[in-house]
Amino acid sequence: MIFLKGIISLIKWFLYWLFRFGAAVAPILTAKIGVGIFTRPSKSKDSLEDLKIKREARRSFLNFENGQLAMMEWGEGPIILGVHGWNSSGKRFRNFVKPISDSGFRLLVFDGPAHGCSSGSHLDLMQYARSIVSVAREMGTIHALIAHSFGSIASLLAVEKGLKVEKMVIFSPLNGIKGPIDYLTRNSRMPAWFAHRVQDVFEKRFQRDLNSLEALSLASKLDLPPSLIFHDADDPILPVQNARDLSCAWKNSQLLVTRGLGHQGCLDDDQVIRKVVSFVASLEESRLA
Repeated sequence: MIFLKGIISLIKWFLYWLFRFGAAVAPILTAKIGVGIFTRPSKSKDSLEDLKIKREARRSFLNFENGQLAMMEWGEGPIILGVHGWNSSGKRFRNFVKPISDSGFRLLVFDGPAHGCSSGSHLDLMQYARSIVSVAREMGTIHALIAHSFGSIASLLAVEKGLKVEKMVIFSPLNGIKGPIDYLTRNSRMPAWFAHRVQDVFEKRFQRDLNSLEALSLASKLDLPPSLIFHDADDPILPVQNARDLSCAWKNSQLLVTRGLGHQGCLDDDQVIRKVVSFVASLEESRLA
């Protein structure tokens, strides 16, 4: 075990210096390689609870671009769509299955490209937004949408692309991708200018300024539905200030700050889930104070 850890540390050391050298002599090429790594998610194994939920689901696949999206449904009635975060999948909404089904609604989730059982090896923000729109177009009217982390900014972009929903619930929102790029650059001890090179690659790919893809920019210009925004004060991955700022920019939204749940715990908390289901499972058009 000690030998294996030593080998892993040696590999990390080698890759670090390889990237440092590449950034110095071939910054554009190295930035493109960095984007390739940045957009490649890892997949998690199913727990026993995940397997049980999957067995109970109606499962299907949707053709999307050059691959397929894996979808799961439970219940009958108006559709509530779940949009997962990075390195996650539709199964992450497992604790919403029974409460939403018992309320007379249908929970629909899908695995984003390169996540879960969907095909692909890489995913970027704009592709995720397009996949949300494709799922909605295929499945029909979406009553409400529940999104977590990376899925939240992708959902806002889906609205920009024409997605229509009556209500939205946002968990642990990501403000954009500039922040994660800066964080990863600092964490890997790469020179600061390298982050700008990576951002340039994304802007050329998306054909737009990354500032226009930030949640605050989107929320301030889009006609968004009523929403609940949850964020935990102890979130170690994304700061709660993200949610505070988003709530200020999002008219007709309500911010709820939790404690002790971390980045993912809101999706498992019974009290939070009851509040979410009560909100999204109401057919009346609501206006939040």
